[in-house]
Amino acid sequence: VKTVLYKDQSYCLGIAYNEERRELYWTAAKSIVSGSAVPPSHSSGGRNPPYRTLFSLDLAKKLLYLKYDPITDTVYVSTLNYVYACSMRQYDRSDCKIIVRDLVSARGLYLDIAGRHLYVVDHKRRSVKRVRLANSPDAEIGYDLYDESSVTTVLSPETVPDLGDTFYVALYKDAIIWSEFSGKIKMASLNGTRSAVT
Repeated sequence: VKTVLYKDQSYCLGIAYNEERRELYWTAAKSIVSGSAVPPSHSSGGRNPPYRTLFSLDLAKKLLYLKYDPITDTVYVSTLNYVYACSMRQYDRSDCKIIVRDLVSARGLYLDIAGRHLYVVDHKRRSVKRVRLANSPDAEIGYDLYDESSVTTVLSPETVPDLGDTFYVALYKDAIIWSEFSGKIKMASLNGTRSAVT
């Protein structure tokens, strides 16, 4: 059964779920929006629950992919050229901070909650970057953690010579798995040893 929670959302490309609050977060053009994940009830007359804009990134052309980190209560969102970290605990008094820059065409985001890393695919550069994340909410305040040393490149044509046009990534144990435009699914060890190619 299809239920329409919200209507008239423009350029809604990324979506994430906060299980504790039962909230949805999604991108709408240049904004990150929040709304209830609970379907409208008969007592509400079937009206959609209200939603609110949490962040507006005016300098961004369009927000793309979105991940929610329950450990630090942070939303990560990508544009074509940047990845931002937006703390949900201080959304009414702080801007989002750029944590990855100099991207050409950001595609998929993958959040490794247990391992405390965020993986970012740069499609046109054929690379995947890994960002070290904080282990607790307190370490996230002010975003003092993020600097150039927090970001490393884990996949590139230098490390994987036949690396194709990469779109999305996932992790399995100590390996990274990615999809390519050619239709191939590939896997490599994060320790630097090629594991398998499909």
